[in-house]
Amino acid sequence: MGLLGVVLLLFQMSFLAWIPVTLVLMVLLAAFAGGLGLALSAVGVYFRDLPYLWGIVLQVWFFATPIVYPPSLLEDKLPEWAYNVMRLNPMFGFAEAFRATLYDGTAPGARTLLGLAAVSFVTLVAGWKIFGRLSSRFAEEI
Repeated sequence: MGLLGVVLLLFQMSFLAWIPVTLVLMVLLAAFAGGLGLALSAVGVYFRDLPYLWGIVLQVWFFATPIVYPPSLLEDKLPEWAYNVMRLNPMFGFAEAFRATLYDGTAPGARTLLGLAAVSFVTLVAGWKIFGRLSSRFAEEI
């Protein structure tokens, strides 16, 4: 994010006012990733093929998330149901919020921020519980 900030400053993008919101988004994304990581690491101890399958899932997930392209490119090209399914992707909301604060110089919607906070909290709590429940037998399984 530091390198991106330098590049945005060089191109005179006005994003400085949105740095606090961007930091909040970074904390929410870290909580989401932490919860996902906790759950996957615990399940991966019991299912040894999970890392290979997860690599495939991550590749599909990356291309299903509008990171390097704006979602408006697909809005008219996809059927409405497919676009709505794509919007259910939690990373869609994160990419949209980061794009708003860093590139557009606007605030993400309150509904988007609350949704991301809820998804992050639920993912972190679920990952924590899964890890806690399965961790008692890690030594036996390894």
